[in-house]
Amino acid sequence: MRVLLVDDEKDTLRAMASFLHYSDVEILPVADSVEAGRHITTRAFDAMIMDIQMPSPDGLELTRLARRSFINRRTPIVLITGYDDLETRRKGWDARATCFAGKPITPEKIRGIVRLLLGSVSPDQIIRTRLPFRTQVNCRWSCSGAKSLLAESLDLGQGGMLLEPSGGMTVGQEMELEFHIPSLGCPLLIHAKAVRFEQPDQMAVQFLDCTDPDYKAVQSYITKRLQS
Repeated sequence: MRVLLVDDEKDTLRAMASFLHYSDVEILPVADSVEAGRHITTRAFDAMIMDIQMPSPDGLELTRLARRSFINRRTPIVLITGYDDLETRRKGWDARATCFAGKPITPEKIRGIVRLLLGSVSPDQIIRTRLPFRTQVNCRWSCSGAKSLLAESLDLGQGGMLLEPSGGMTVGQEMELEFHIPSLGCPLLIHAKAVRFEQPDQMAVQFLDCTDPDYKAVQSYITKRLQS
């Protein structure tokens, strides 16, 4: 497996490379994003792990470059960011990044990413999967006063879920969701938005923002279900 590591902070780059000196992983660490762009267009990689914030081209621009290239258009791309906010994630999804890793980067975190990439379930498959999933979901929103709805989920994906009933909400309505995932003791709290309605009274919601532990809990649940 060949992995491209890109970070303009050389100490961080050396640390990430040292975390991955094991098994059959071939590491190409690059501190210059312009040089990284040349590698992306001329060499095939099995995965890329890149910092978002760099002098131009930054991680988002390099991701777009990879998606335009023939040899790396399907390569899993992990973007590293110190800003765990909705706008950063939206820009990453728009650039077609596979997933995100928050700073600080630890040996456990970077090795976990590579174990996921080396496994039988690809990050791209995790993102696109919608699993049948039944649980009660408490929905709360504000529209002329605080309102709430106890719904039931029908499916779950990394980016959202399907609920019923809709409770009279409209497309674009933002809400707070609270629900449990099996084997996880604490409930997940996720900020979401209604994006479409299906018959007879079902509502598709998109996850907009959540904490890293909640995001990883959904990702881990989907991965285990796909591997079982």
